[in-house]
Amino acid sequence: MKSITLAITAGDYNGIGPEIIIKSLADTDTAPSTRGDFIIFGSEEIFHRTFDRFSPTMQASCQAGYTFVLGSLYPGTASLPLQKQDFSPGTLSQKSGQAARRFLSEAIDCWKRGECSGIVTAPIAKSTFFLSGERFNGQ
Repeated sequence: MKSITLAITAGDYNGIGPEIIIKSLADTDTAPSTRGDFIIFGSEEIFHRTFDRFSPTMQASCQAGYTFVLGSLYPGTASLPLQKQDFSPGTLSQKSGQAARRFLSEAIDCWKRGECSGIVTAPIAKSTFFLSGERFNGQ
């Protein structure tokens, strides 16, 4: 069977998306080595924190910026810096909405370039998109 590459967006980094992604990829039935490649669009810092909390033994090869892939480097985009005070789990914020929109936009661009076969999105809080000044009807 031919290996496929899927883009996965992290959704709102203050939400449950990063945890869902890490736990799913840590599962041997869905691990990249058995299912293909995954390009993860999300905050590197948030994912490192999530790895440490839920799956400290899982290896991640990441580069600075929002775009990284587990297992091998992917040409990333410019970093959108996040500060410690930006992380507030369970809180809706304009900045997390802007980031979620960027994750989704970059994944769509990746798909348009033919670099992935499809896109999977973690939960997105539409209200954070509205806080960021963007109308969003869903993906």
